[in-house]
Amino acid sequence: MLAVMGRFAAPALLIATALLSMPAFACRTIEPSATTLDQYSSVFVGRVTGLHLEGYENRLLGLPDAVDSELGQISITNGAAPASLRVAVLQTIRGPANGAVELRLAGCTFDLPQPKDRGIFFVLPGGSATVVVWEQDQVAFQSWLARLGVAQNDR
Repeated sequence: MLAVMGRFAAPALLIATALLSMPAFACRTIEPSATTLDQYSSVFVGRVTGLHLEGYENRLLGLPDAVDSELGQISITNGAAPASLRVAVLQTIRGPANGAVELRLAGCTFDLPQPKDRGIFFVLPGGSATVVVWEQDQVAFQSWLARLGVAQNDR
């Protein structure tokens, strides 16, 4: 019995490793970079006023995973991605941003925001996807406010 298990263990491990390393299964968290701030079309502090769980909705309706024209194939990691936000712009830091905007979260969405959550939004070129540093991560949030020269405002 052990000889049979040993004979199949190596191929099974090889297949599992190959599958896990395939790009289709990859999901990466995207974080803003201080060295590439010029690549963002706008940066602002805002509050979430609405959330659309597109991936979760698709699963409930039996629809396939989404493909975004800008981001390509989107793998669903927790049943929520892709997710779109409606955000009230509280303070523009750079680029055009005012009023309320609709944005799609870029990258993996392991921790989804709640309505009223505040963050620093780094809008990717094209203006429809964003990378966010959420206020709940106090260290990163305060660090980015200081790095961007933004006075603390609790709105």
